[in-house]
Amino acid sequence: MKKYLVGMAAFCFGSLAAGDDDVAANAFLRENLRSINDEVAAYRPMLESMGKDPRAGRDSREALARIDALLVEARRLAQQTKLAEAVRQGETAKRLAIETMVRLKAGETVTHALRFETPADEYAYELRRFDSNAMLVSMNLEDKGDAGLRGRVDAEMTAAGRLKAAAAAEAAAGRYGEAVKRMETASGHLTRALQALGVPVF
Repeated sequence: MKKYLVGMAAFCFGSLAAGDDDVAANAFLRENLRSINDEVAAYRPMLESMGKDPRAGRDSREALARIDALLVEARRLAQQTKLAEAVRQGETAKRLAIETMVRLKAGETVTHALRFETPADEYAYELRRFDSNAMLVSMNLEDKGDAGLRGRVDAEMTAAGRLKAAAAAEAAAGRYGEAVKRMETASGHLTRALQALGVPVF
């Protein structure tokens, strides 16, 4: 598990200096936990709105209660520095939120408008979303022995990593609009990787 976390930290933050493995892995986990909280917070208005529906309301309210319990547990684990376990709880909460929205809005397009103060803020959000999904891919890939599946997922991850690097160059030059576009394309590769792994995404 530690080896995979260090690898993911290097994938997201660049190469690591000797002795920095634990620090980088912990920083990576804390950033992913924050990203998960941000994403679930973005989904909450949709779930709360569904909670008022005469037909879907009960299911949505029950899902929200479970999501909140999972996030409380994630925070408790994080306070105990059990960061990998905290992220797993957070990912379970995020997945439950997504699955609930997809199930209750079957046949409809689920959208939630996100507003950002600046293009740089939007780029930062896309980075957090990317890193969260990259971790989700790796967590779901760990126990997969199918060489063909692993090859397809690795190809998507490699393409995503290249686009992320290109986006970083655009952002460094102040071209945040282009950086966001590249990050969105990069996230598309992660979405395909998650779909190949059987993880529900939208």
